Amino acid sequence: MPGELLSDFLLQSLRHSQPEIRQEIQAVEELVFRNPFKTADEIFDDILPAVESNEFYAISYVGSQGHGKSYSAAGFATKAQQKGFLVVYAKAADIFPDLLGWIKKVKELLVKHGSPKICFVYDDMSYSTGTISSKAAAKFKNFIADMRHEFEQVFGTIQILILYISHRYHSVPPMLRNSATWIFASMQPEDRLDAMKLIPNHKEQKDKLEAIYVFLSKVTQDGPKYVNLKFSIGGNDFNFKWGKKGDPGDGRLMMSFHRGELRIFNAKQLEGQIDLEDYRIKYVPPKEEDVKEAKRLQFEEQARKLTEELNSSDPLKFMENP
Repeated sequence: MPGELLSDFLLQSLRHSQPEIRQEIQAVEELVFRNPFKTADEIFDDILPAVESNEFYAISYVGSQGHGKSYSAAGFATKAQQKGFLVVYAKAADIFPDLLGWIKKVKELLVKHGSPKICFVYDDMSYSTGTISSKAAAKFKNFIADMRHEFEQVFGTIQILILYISHRYHSVPPMLRNSATWIFASMQPEDRLDAMKLIPNHKEQKDKLEAIYVFLSKVTQDGPKYVNLKFSIGGNDFNFKWGKKGDPGDGRLMMSFHRGELRIFNAKQLEGQIDLEDYRIKYVPPKEEDVKEAKRLQFEEQARKLTEELNSSDPLKFMENP
């Protein structure tokens, strides 16, 4: 029936495509689909003590454009704001032209905020890495690696939560690849391969990944098409309205890998959810006259220093060892 997803469809798919796990289908269903949906509320409540004690935590998003990564990240940012975190949203166009200038503006906001708690949402930095110099890309990676120490300069201590949004696992900065929480938004074949890099080499985990992959592959196709979905999971019947712009419905279904556990993740709009664009520090290119004035002042400063050196040095010094 159009718009319906049944648990027996999933199990039949597993029987045909994964004959080696026929005897374990019941166990897989029990492990994956009992109380199936993980939510931002659950994950955030679980990670908050780690942010507070370790002073750093990262949630990494992976998936193609248009599958709700930013929409989902806004839910976590909303939870962070409600706990007193300053929220800062950034895209590549905001950071790469002037990283030091952007950091300075964030520090100013942090001082104004008055609390050493900050939530960064870095959105699709990887899409712009091909258009910037390798030097600029390296600076950003070094900044990510040293971020906590950079912002400790403001208060002497800092609590940082990072939501990093990327299209592929390999595009995530090296420091964030050991994130304890990952969310796969689109669950396409490439996402499945990326997820395989994270899970332990255990048959049970691979079976769970395969089951979720088959289910979400179907759901993410039928969701935008039919909007209103019906499916049965673990003996429970669900009516699910696929969210879209202007109508959040019941949200989207994704996959989470949180602290070693694979689950179906329900990314849904929270009450009072913020618009990330309202928390963006946009890069403003300097005016041409300002650039000329800065160059003039720089030239004058260099000339002044050279003059001071010449006036304060022994004249005979310049005649030695020409």
